[in-house]
Amino acid sequence: MLQGASKIVGSCGKQRDTEVLPDSCVDCMARHMSVCAGLDTKHLNDFTTHLTRRTVKASQALFNQGDDADDVFTLPSGTLKEYKLLADGRC
Repeated sequence: MLQGASKIVGSCGKQRDTEVLPDSCVDCMARHMSVCAGLDTKHLNDFTTHLTRRTVKASQALFNQGDDADDVFTLPSGTLKEYKLLADGRC
């Protein structure tokens, strides 16, 4: 069993010992609606080794216009406003 992981509980309430989710994924509200939804438990565990988690405060930029699109973001809670700055300064 993976250290620091939680067991998946099936719909009948019985724990399935063969599938283990990382602790960070157990309570994630967005897991079933993001890139993670298509991953089985093994691949999800592998995927989480490449994750960086961060908290973004209100009015703090997650990325800026013109940044390279090198990342994939999942927003498990809160709201994100995306906009483009026009040449005359309008959004």
